[in-house]
Amino acid sequence: MLAISIAAVALASPNANDSLIRIVDTGPGLCCLIRVPHGTGFKYAIYDAGNRQRAANVLRAKIAEFIPEGSTIDLMVISHSDADHAGMVPEICEKYTVKRVIRPGLPRHTATWNNAIAAIENEPNCQDINLAETTVDIGKRFMVGSTTFRFVCGFDVPPDTPEWDIQGVSERNNAGSIVMRMIHKGRSVLFTGDAVGRHLNDPDPLACIATERFAMGQTSILPIHSRVLLAPHHGADNGSSVPFIQAVNPDYVIFSAGHEHEHPRDSAAQRYLDFGIPISNMFRTDRGDNEGFPEWAVGAVLGATDSPGDDDID
Repeated sequence: MLAISIAAVALASPNANDSLIRIVDTGPGLCCLIRVPHGTGFKYAIYDAGNRQRAANVLRAKIAEFIPEGSTIDLMVISHSDADHAGMVPEICEKYTVKRVIRPGLPRHTATWNNAIAAIENEPNCQDINLAETTVDIGKRFMVGSTTFRFVCGFDVPPDTPEWDIQGVSERNNAGSIVMRMIHKGRSVLFTGDAVGRHLNDPDPLACIATERFAMGQTSILPIHSRVLLAPHHGADNGSSVPFIQAVNPDYVIFSAGHEHEHPRDSAAQRYLDFGIPISNMFRTDRGDNEGFPEWAVGAVLGATDSPGDDDID
């Protein structure tokens, strides 16, 4: 059974045959901790490593609570080079044995990204799948215990074609996000990083470009339909295009957001509502946050400033 809660939760003891995903409330950013059954214990994976600048102490405690220090992490995916997705990589590499990393190799001169790359490259016996040097086939399987992670897409440098229509450095960095589909016991979760699917404030309601359009175009190789969708780019307006939502056809949507950037955007949330997903199946890690329009008002509390760490989602 897939259980979802928008409240902060104590670490439960799932059924031995269940997987557990925790989307950590890292403020503005993304950190997904994953444990899957294996024999009498568990194996672990991580998709994105959170916002160290905003929530270092919170993340340190949350990761240690979920994954006992000294454990082996079979797979760590860093979707792209933004600091709010890669912040805790050095500490993860220091406190755990990381067997395999998938990450973009696009050079980016920030301290957070340089420290993350250095930690990965210095991790003993780690298979470092750097997309600047290694081609990963669409649909390639990565096993963590009995759970499958499939590579939907990811780029060191996104293609420079009209279908991608990339505008600016930030959009290019985000559009290269590594997208993964996790399948366990026939149910799936789609992890999207900061994938791009439209331009901000595009008036065309059916606009679909870049990462989302590419992922949709590969469905003959790998379906992207998923029961749970981690909304692209924290629910920004430049993701969650209508065609992409239709292709994923999720039952649940999760916005990993914080008190910054006015995420999730009202316009993006409305596209899910228009698709027919009820508010009861839409969750946010910044519950109570109120930055005002264009942030989505559902779940906001007048005058509130959401702090990291109190709205994990399982």
